[in-house]
Amino acid sequence: HPDEIRTGRMLDWLENNVDWALSRERFWGTPLPIWICDNPKCGKQVAIGSVKELREKSIRDDPRVEQAWGTLDLHKPQMDEIKLACQCGGTMSRVAEVIDCWFDSGAMPYAQWHYPFENKEEFEKKYPAEFIAEAVDQTRGWFYSLLAISTLLFGKPPFKNVIVIEMILDKEGKKMSKSKG
Repeated sequence: HPDEIRTGRMLDWLENNVDWALSRERFWGTPLPIWICDNPKCGKQVAIGSVKELREKSIRDDPRVEQAWGTLDLHKPQMDEIKLACQCGGTMSRVAEVIDCWFDSGAMPYAQWHYPFENKEEFEKKYPAEFIAEAVDQTRGWFYSLLAISTLLFGKPPFKNVIVIEMILDKEGKKMSKSKG
């Protein structure tokens, strides 16, 4: 609610949607789990799907890597210290990019339950959510990322209803924000 958000703003966004660039060139964020061979004649790329797979494929003879594994901090710069052995004999390094923060936000329904690794029954009882609520500016952000990821994974929305509120305005009728007050 209101209905014009669903049939207007959100529907227009979906109908005119473009491909979502998943990666960002930032220091902060979830590291993109892609490693590329440093050998220019090879260039093989590998996408790592789990911590277990990363441990199995990592080169463990570098003290910096051992230090990264000791803390098991899967963020930058620790992830950048982990190298993989390539089939060509070269070394694979992680790409510098991180995953768009909206992907993390859109993964909230699954991440909050650590699904599918744990709490499967709890997740299934509470998914999809009865409703979500946020300001109108989240149409192209959180609402879309929730919807896109859920549709990709399950073929259905992660929520049954959406409640949208207008922006809070200052005394001059301008949108209030964290940066402007």
